[in-house]
Amino acid sequence: MARPPLILSLFILPALLFIACSGAPGPEEQVQVRAFDAFQAMAHIEALTALGHRPAGWPQEREAARYVHMALLRYGYEVIELNFSFSPRVTRWAWLSVSASGEAPMRVAAMASWEGDVEGELIFSSQATTDRPFFIALVDSSEVERLETEIGRLAALGALAVVIYDHRGLVPWHLLVRKVMIAGVALPWEDAQLLLARMAEGPISVRLTFPPPAERTSTTVLGRPKGDRCRLLIGAHYDSVPLSPGANDNASGVGVVLELARVLAGSKGICFAFFGAEEEGLYGSTRLAAWMAQRGEAPEAVVVLDMVGLGDALITAGDAFLARELSQTGALVGVELSPGDLPPGTDSDHSPFLKMGIPAVLLHRPDDLSYHTPGDRKEKVQPHLLQEVGEAVLAWAKSKRPLLAPMTPGR
Repeated sequence: MARPPLILSLFILPALLFIACSGAPGPEEQVQVRAFDAFQAMAHIEALTALGHRPAGWPQEREAARYVHMALLRYGYEVIELNFSFSPRVTRWAWLSVSASGEAPMRVAAMASWEGDVEGELIFSSQATTDRPFFIALVDSSEVERLETEIGRLAALGALAVVIYDHRGLVPWHLLVRKVMIAGVALPWEDAQLLLARMAEGPISVRLTFPPPAERTSTTVLGRPKGDRCRLLIGAHYDSVPLSPGANDNASGVGVVLELARVLAGSKGICFAFFGAEEEGLYGSTRLAAWMAQRGEAPEAVVVLDMVGLGDALITAGDAFLARELSQTGALVGVELSPGDLPPGTDSDHSPFLKMGIPAVLLHRPDDLSYHTPGDRKEKVQPHLLQEVGEAVLAWAKSKRPLLAPMTPGR
């Protein structure tokens, strides 16, 4: 187990001091289940977003792991860190330079796993014809119904690559892992405006440079009652996509899970997991699921929270029986959970457990248009929605009465 650092960043210390007064229970109150407090969950969200964006394998993600580690220690848990390496698919960068301009290249987000250099005239996608092949197309993703279809059309016309932006200010990170037949990059609206200004002056050519990906490391942090095993597992991922503070996706899930860890501290058999590198392909949850299976310690049920602080409907996706169980106990505290599905091409950290035959459910609010963008800020997270999901999961955990028995003294 990695030892937590003695010195934390200055912006983490205030949040830890805030939660210090609500640490692990004493022996005389080990079976007491406290009330869920959304404002303590918000304190965690504020601390995590203060780190800025938290791309997998970057220093900010590591700081987030340290923060979670220290909070779990404060609540009295045994903390285990599972490190792993991965080859990045989403948080990859490329370089875009205007040919013969002498200007410094822009750092942009690389699509899929393209490598090498591509150079050609930059034209608007609407100007693409078979009469001018070997071009690079500039695409406003907000102007096309299906981006994959548009990229296919451009490839058929001879496009070498696509440069994607969104004039509404969004960064289409969710599109970067799609497999396409040509090279592609995505860039923020601010950088797109610079290119548009250059194109207004006359024809330009651009070069896209895709360096090979360098392997990175990340961590899954597991908190479990000392001397006990995990029969229930509640978790959330703590990384974010680049350029996004990741308040709703997914500091909201982390904040709720940490607050549940405080509320349920001293309860037998309930563990809390915080997954790294979810945005890169569920690496952290896959690592934990495999580790638990190898040790013969697979949990009986897994509940994952992802994007729970903004939107209307709270949906359940995954194991149908466990989803009904959560809906029934949620209804007892006035929280409605509805069965639903994730958008095509997306997934979350419940899936690796499902693939191993472990009942797992994702709790998720799908109505957030600012996720994966710089607009995913803490000011948009709504505490009453955190309270709802926190009380729903707490009601489910409390329904597992045998798991909430006091731990044997001395264990």
